[in-house]
Amino acid sequence: VKKESKINIANLSDALFNCSRCGNCLAVCPIYKQTLDESVTPRGKLSLLEAVEKGTIGYTDKISKKIYTCTLCNYCANECPSGVDLKEIFKAARLDLVDSHRYPEVLDMLKKRIAEGHNVTFDTNEGRADWVKQLPGAEPEQFLKNKAEVVYFVGCVSSFSPRTFSIPRSIIQIFQQAEVDFTLLGEQEWCCGFPLLSAGMEEEARELARFNIA
Repeated sequence: VKKESKINIANLSDALFNCSRCGNCLAVCPIYKQTLDESVTPRGKLSLLEAVEKGTIGYTDKISKKIYTCTLCNYCANECPSGVDLKEIFKAARLDLVDSHRYPEVLDMLKKRIAEGHNVTFDTNEGRADWVKQLPGAEPEQFLKNKAEVVYFVGCVSSFSPRTFSIPRSIIQIFQQAEVDFTLLGEQEWCCGFPLLSAGMEEEARELARFNIA
């Protein structure tokens, strides 16, 4: 039974059919290196999506699994002699899969976790600026102002992962040396939404963006 594709893939149909099947992407694809499964290679996914766009097949759970078996690292696009923007195509396919309720169930847990905790960890958003305390004589409160020329959006990883604390600490020190008038958002900073956006949950990501902008 032929089924029409969703609008997201249809909008990229020109790029979708530009793949020459040369196989250059296989050499750089980390997924293929681990699985040696042709169907999850970039050109393998494109073959499936071409069939969806033509209406030969519809989205299925099996196709969904293959589309999500991708890190979106974009190595394939960098090696593509035809200039196919594979990352955008795969992101569009994920939007379609979310619209079709064909996405992996584990993403519902991710969505719920971010909605409740406002970050990608399994903890609350409290102490989001605690990394500041590792600066000599510094406390988060001194960098939380109601008005400033610059808002420094730190992000979930830099806020909660000790391995990356050196990044925001260094930026703070640079701001201080450069006499930049800045502020942090502290616990009012929510996840940027990238994990949801890359999963195809665009509207949920927009909600987080709207909150952070406000």
